[in-house]
Amino acid sequence: MTIVKRIKIMSYKKWNIALTNHFFNENNINKEVILYADKNLILEIGKKSNLGNYDDFINCILVGFKSRCYIYDDIIASPKRLGKDRVRINQELNNKIKEFPNHLSNKIGNFDLVYFNYVIFYITVFVENTEKKSFYNKLNKIIDNYIPNDNNTLPLNGLDLIFNKIEEWTLKNKNGKLGIFRARRLGNLAYLGLLKYQVVLKPNENKLFEEIIYKYNIQISDNTLYAELANMLLPLIDNNSLRSKIIEATKNIVYAEWFLNRVKNFNHDSFKNTEIGKGIEVIKKGQLAFFIDPIDYSLKLKTNIELNEKFNIDHYYFVQSEKDENGFYLEPLIVKNSEPIKFENKWINSNNVELKTLKVNDVNFFQSQEISGGGYIQTLTPTIGYNYLIVV
Repeated sequence: MTIVKRIKIMSYKKWNIALTNHFFNENNINKEVILYADKNLILEIGKKSNLGNYDDFINCILVGFKSRCYIYDDIIASPKRLGKDRVRINQELNNKIKEFPNHLSNKIGNFDLVYFNYVIFYITVFVENTEKKSFYNKLNKIIDNYIPNDNNTLPLNGLDLIFNKIEEWTLKNKNGKLGIFRARRLGNLAYLGLLKYQVVLKPNENKLFEEIIYKYNIQISDNTLYAELANMLLPLIDNNSLRSKIIEATKNIVYAEWFLNRVKNFNHDSFKNTEIGKGIEVIKKGQLAFFIDPIDYSLKLKTNIELNEKFNIDHYYFVQSEKDENGFYLEPLIVKNSEPIKFENKWINSNNVELKTLKVNDVNFFQSQEISGGGYIQTLTPTIGYNYLIVV
């Protein structure tokens, strides 16, 4: 083997390890890892690891048949141990470059995720395809520059199997200690849907998105509509690019699905133990709804988030109880000075609690609570089949 071939093999391994360590590390314990990658990230990792730039990265993975054999032998097994399998393996490695990561993924190598370079490569091509042309045309053009006549890459067969193996590696091999990858698909696109799921948000946007979810303790159920989630998030976000993507998702069901899925599966307890989480003071953010008591018809306030015994803001305090059919706690907040509550917009906050009433409009609906003992609770849209009052 020539010195040039040996250098290319070592470069392949070093790039693969550097990229794997960037995405999967102890700072991401039990967090979902998103594999967003572009040329700038590759350049950053290349400089940090003394591996070069994006062209150097591409040069060590888009290689011809002989180089594939050298890489395969060095990563997977000693050529002397291949025996009769040598001919069959050579036939496989002589296929198009798109098949090479699949062959690597079918073996256990001498380091983790031996095919990871190619996953990141595909994602960078997807991200850099800003002209909205065919992803495969873009990919073929790049491959043709390095391996002429080896650019038939439609489609990326087996990419779903590779993504599944990364997910299995994070869950079973590493038990979530380096992060958790999910082989989720966005939209109806077959293989490209896997790539699309990874690039909805840029790393800085995704970091801010997770911090907001954690800081404001945003949690949703399977029945939450995206419009409801967007209304929770937008008042908290000043970043224009993140705001625009959340707004865009109100018109795009595919992206709405992504945001709903991320929030629903966000692990608050795991994020709490990360370096970022340790530096964030969680703010409980909830709603208040006016409630008409069925006994004396007095106006009271109910909340939809549980407050601890130290809650003591503006002379209110919280009483433990179960939730009613509208998602609010049965027991209303207690007013210490017993002053009547006025029907007006209220905002109750402290260092780590923020409560706002449902907006008081010119016309307001109060829905009956027949299941929860009577009375009427404020709602934005009354449910069909219930009695309700209209307050103007």
